Amino acid sequence: SKISTKAVKEEIVAEPDGISLYPNPSNGEFTLYYSNSNKTYTIEIFSMLGQTVFLKENIKQSSVPITNLPKGIYLVKITDDSKSTNKKIIIN
Repeated sequence: SKISTKAVKEEIVAEPDGISLYPNPSNGEFTLYYSNSNKTYTIEIFSMLGQTVFLKENIKQSSVPITNLPKGIYLVKITDDSKSTNKKIIIN
């Protein structure tokens, strides 16, 4: 087997589902990166109480900056025409 070494630097590492949230944990400002951006998609962010704190629809760009979230844990739901994916983000 081959051992690969990777230089440590700031880079976007796409998750298997093509969605990354960084930095996570965050200070209230983070970026959502969606590598499958040839599709339009929707971002919804929910507090742990189930309240919608952010909603943006018909997004076409691959990265979306999100700012001004208070401290806490949030559920980020990304939906395109075929599927919905949930991620967790921590604001501290």
